[in-house]
Amino acid sequence: MPGFDLETGAAPERAVSFVDCVRVPAGESPRGAIRVPCLGGLSPARLIELKARAKRAPVTLLDRGWCGGCPAGNRMQHPGGSALQIARSWLRQVGLADEEMPRVEQRPLPPDLQVQPDRSPADRVRMSRRGFLRAFAGRGAARDRAQADHVRNDPRDRFPPAAQLASPERVRLLAALSIVAAQTGRALPQDLFPAITIGESCRNHQVCAKLCPTGALRSYSDDGASGVAFDASTCISCGDCERACPGRAIRLLPGRGLTTREVTRLSRWQLQSCPMCEHEFTASGDERVCPECRKTRELGRALFGFQAG
Repeated sequence: MPGFDLETGAAPERAVSFVDCVRVPAGESPRGAIRVPCLGGLSPARLIELKARAKRAPVTLLDRGWCGGCPAGNRMQHPGGSALQIARSWLRQVGLADEEMPRVEQRPLPPDLQVQPDRSPADRVRMSRRGFLRAFAGRGAARDRAQADHVRNDPRDRFPPAAQLASPERVRLLAALSIVAAQTGRALPQDLFPAITIGESCRNHQVCAKLCPTGALRSYSDDGASGVAFDASTCISCGDCERACPGRAIRLLPGRGLTTREVTRLSRWQLQSCPMCEHEFTASGDERVCPECRKTRELGRALFGFQAG
């Protein structure tokens, strides 16, 4: 039977009613069930995705009574219980009836029926502690070199852009929940969409946009103006923008955003050219030179008693 790819999160294209443990003999699983290495590896988004494809039928996670003795198990509850609780909460907000919710069903089997996982030679590749540390350090050094090259190429920018990638889990959650919401005729819950406000202390450093891990905050520049735009659908409410803002101008408001997937502009600053270095910058008040040149001029005045430039 086809499995569920826990690394990519790919769910089967067909509708699925039952999810079973891969240690259960194939003949003991219900026909058409998907078999996974651990039911505790199913995230809320993946459960909702399975429910969206099952339409009116419930998705049932089978409890064979083996989880308590499994290294990934939890003697207090089914390993998928936490994700199931979160998924049911989101589904309830889009109007899904309780009888259609994903659920756990007890179908015990004798422990001696468990199939032991067959590890291929590729699964048994070992790495020494020294090899692991060397590989880890190599990746860090490569990242540091890339950032150093960026700073050398543009000395005015001390905050190289982070690698921005939309969260696959959030993309999957919104897509699956949108399908269920369309089936029930409900809107997506506002709790899914955070809001961000930018206060008067903002000076358009745009550090927030450069450090945003998903690209929810992004820089823009057009018509002689610059600023920061926001896409609530890709925001994961990590709070990095609040912590990174030099002027403490950003406020993150979870669950207070618009449920539309439109990109909105949060700030707009007019650009002007610095007469000293000819670089464009965003001025505040009556400033006429860019911050870097202003610092150079102030340093010259402090050290030599005259104004540089």
